[in-house]
Amino acid sequence: MLKRFIYVFAVCLMWTLQVSAQIKTETVLRYNAAVDAGDRNDLIDAASDLAREAMASPENEQAALLAYEAAWKLCQNGECQKAIRPARFAVDQPSTGAHPVRADRELLLAYADWKSRPGRENREALDAALNNMSDVSASPLSVSAFQGRYVYDLEKNDFSRSEATARAAAAHFYPLRETLGAIWADAELATHVSSFNGRSDPDAMIGVAQLTVYLDRQSYVVGGAPPWMMERFYRSIAWRHAMAAYFTSVDEAEDERIYAEKISSDAEVSANLKAGLTLALAEHGELPRCGGALSSAPKPRFPSIAAVRGNYGSVLLGLDVAVSGAITPSVKASVPSERFEAAALKSIEDIVWEWEDPAPGQPACQRMSFKTILPFSFTLR
Repeated sequence: MLKRFIYVFAVCLMWTLQVSAQIKTETVLRYNAAVDAGDRNDLIDAASDLAREAMASPENEQAALLAYEAAWKLCQNGECQKAIRPARFAVDQPSTGAHPVRADRELLLAYADWKSRPGRENREALDAALNNMSDVSASPLSVSAFQGRYVYDLEKNDFSRSEATARAAAAHFYPLRETLGAIWADAELATHVSSFNGRSDPDAMIGVAQLTVYLDRQSYVVGGAPPWMMERFYRSIAWRHAMAAYFTSVDEAEDERIYAEKISSDAEVSANLKAGLTLALAEHGELPRCGGALSSAPKPRFPSIAAVRGNYGSVLLGLDVAVSGAITPSVKASVPSERFEAAALKSIEDIVWEWEDPAPGQPACQRMSFKTILPFSFTLR
């Protein structure tokens, strides 16, 4: 996704670089070639050489830019410790108003420090640098810093911090969400998952429902959902069912506002999907598909290990229904973990689709293979 950025790196520097005795033309050419080739070891060596020569030439008007770009490439390739010195050098150089702006320089230094030593002091410095990005357009650096920050907190189950950072990330990515689709959607979902896990906030279910509707609408706007969009669409549906299962289990599901918005969102998604199917059939001049239903209701067993731990969750199965009625299931999403997948798949093993033929005098229909999704909610209650 990041390749979609229109972002100027050192590959363009040869047009403006004023070469001094310390910053050699061959060093820049080697760096550009390494960026183009993408070999990690060559890129690290070339970036290290470029950073060293840039730091040795503070009088060069391109020194800050070269040091910044070299430091960013080092950190991108897992060498954030080596990126600290050139990043600090870039911060210490005068601002020119051009790339890299002061906020970007400070963010790179804070990010490299935090990646190298993710302690409290460096974490607070990174958070402060991220707060300064509100008026700066999203870039590969800000994307990496925001993502790295909230994912780190999610993995530590520090939901208060992950909610704050993911919310700020989603706002930062929002102006470019058509370009940063998956990245923005991940931050938006992480915001609501964090508020749900950290505070049992009922509004989290509304936020996830709104994300589901947005992704569904976008699939029609772009004329067919790309894989990343469907993946987030399924995951958001699974989280809504998981949250609903939890609220039901703790007697917090009576909030009419939650269900009003949830039902409205479900109805809108369903209406869009049905409209799309009807339009597709009309375009092909085909008869409508015959109705039908599952031969029996799936009854998954709550896994014993999950029961001991008091877990809740949701699994979203995709069902490929053949003309014969045979069903091939696949897991589209499973939250908050994969613990419930086996139970959901087991419950559908002996179930088939039973077609309903039209009654006498009713319009004709035909049996057609189709795909659908089936949500499973798991709760101890």
